[in-house]
Amino acid sequence: MKNRTEEIEKSIMRNHDNKLKKLLKEAVLENDTSILAILKNAIETDQTNGAIISETTKAYFRLKRKNIHDCSPLFELMNIDVYIVQESLLDVLGYDKVIPSLEEQKTIIEKYFDFGAEIDLKYYSDPRYGLAAACAGWDVEVVEQFLKNCITIKDVPLQYVAENSLKKKYVRLR
Repeated sequence: MKNRTEEIEKSIMRNHDNKLKKLLKEAVLENDTSILAILKNAIETDQTNGAIISETTKAYFRLKRKNIHDCSPLFELMNIDVYIVQESLLDVLGYDKVIPSLEEQKTIIEKYFDFGAEIDLKYYSDPRYGLAAACAGWDVEVVEQFLKNCITIKDVPLQYVAENSLKKKYVRLR
């Protein structure tokens, strides 16, 4: 494990995002929580490589949680004011089909209802894509307004997952 830790640290420092992605995938599959401190440091440090930030955030969330429905890592990182960190947290919700408690669902929807509304969709996709996908398994009363709002946004992938989530259907994500 020491070798992996060193390789992860080097990959972060040298901006080797493809190598880092591979190392983190292996670490998550093996539930190697020994790298959590390195990941948290990378997330909290001024990092300019979006791929590094994204991969470390996703791996941190997946390794730190106690089970598939545990959102405590999201709440821990929720106030980090880095766009890619927040988008990555939402991606984990969708790709992993996380179903948090009812109260956590309400908090997440409230926090991220308008997240990314100011971005230019001509150049970027809406960051709520992962959240909208996760909503397929969430309480309809909590997510209905959010999903209806997503359908009005001019982002085809977001509209697609939101429409299916309203029908309680998970879809294959990009």
